Amino acid sequence: GTFDGQNHTIYNMHAVSIKTPKYDVAGFFGSINGTVKNLSFENAVVEGTHYTGVVVGYSSEGRSVISNCHVKGATVTSTYTDEHNDGAKAGGIIGYCVAGDKVSGCSVQDVTITGVRDVGGIAGCAGSSQVLTENSAEGVHIILDQRVVDETETWGFILGRDSGDGVVDVPESNTVSGENTAIELLPDGSSVDLVVGG
Repeated sequence: GTFDGQNHTIYNMHAVSIKTPKYDVAGFFGSINGTVKNLSFENAVVEGTHYTGVVVGYSSEGRSVISNCHVKGATVTSTYTDEHNDGAKAGGIIGYCVAGDKVSGCSVQDVTITGVRDVGGIAGCAGSSQVLTENSAEGVHIILDQRVVDETETWGFILGRDSGDGVVDVPESNTVSGENTAIELLPDGSSVDLVVGG
């Protein structure tokens, strides 16, 4: 099916994770098998433990589409508890996008995204970098919270991790602008700047 937001804006949404038979998801839509388009969010807060995104937590089936969706002033947090993959896959638009799905013409601005790993401005993780086209990120603030568990540092201002071939190589049609930051929180309470020259 298709959800057409008709260019409306949702203000001050607060979404928390729900448990499905397979995974925990958090977002306006926890999981989709269809199309979401023409929808904006301002000042959203999304809290989960896995598959966490403002628009969608998790896309499935390899035929879902997210297009012309925009997020401004959001806070997205994927928190580690004690289960495998907790704290992973947090994104400004979507937490995890499977290969074959598409995220196109979306944008994030002034967003803070926190997770243990797989943290991205547009998508936390994707089955292929090529699913992301013509998206933009501005003022993205990434926080890798490794105070409790030490995980691989996978993050990016567009995409956090490519779970297919492991190489993040998003198409050049995706753009990053403005002041963007990325830090890692360490067990001793200190932090490390992950942006070269930052």
